[in-house]
Amino acid sequence: MGWNGLGGQGMGDTAIVRTDVTGRIYLEGEVLPPQVAEIEPLAPGLAASGIPLDEFRPGDPLFDTAQEALAYKEAARSPATKRAYVSDFRLFAAWCGQAGLEALPATISTIGLYMTELSTGGAKVSTISRKLAAISFRHKEEKLPSPAP
Repeated sequence: MGWNGLGGQGMGDTAIVRTDVTGRIYLEGEVLPPQVAEIEPLAPGLAASGIPLDEFRPGDPLFDTAQEALAYKEAARSPATKRAYVSDFRLFAAWCGQAGLEALPATISTIGLYMTELSTGGAKVSTISRKLAAISFRHKEEKLPSPAP
């Protein structure tokens, strides 16, 4: 039996449907995902997600875990990667200076222009990706939102 366009199978069968708050259609009997109002926090009083790891303070229940995460984060980037990021950002900042643009904080438009310049200059996708990672890394170091995709 095929789909008849009315939500049922075959001729004369009509399935009852319902929608969630976003308008997504669900067949009768299908379990709807929980609504935002139904979701409860894991434990009241814990730090909200999105807090930078270095902002956890002694006494916070996640302070020790945050310190371990910071150590892992630091170890995740090799010295060679860090040197490449410093070099890549220095080149980006020089390019911005020549173009009369700000490197910190950079705008999405600045990033787009820089990527275009790199690609028309023959840079490979992997090189452009690393340069974008360097720009993002530097913005994070400075606690600025990264414009790099």
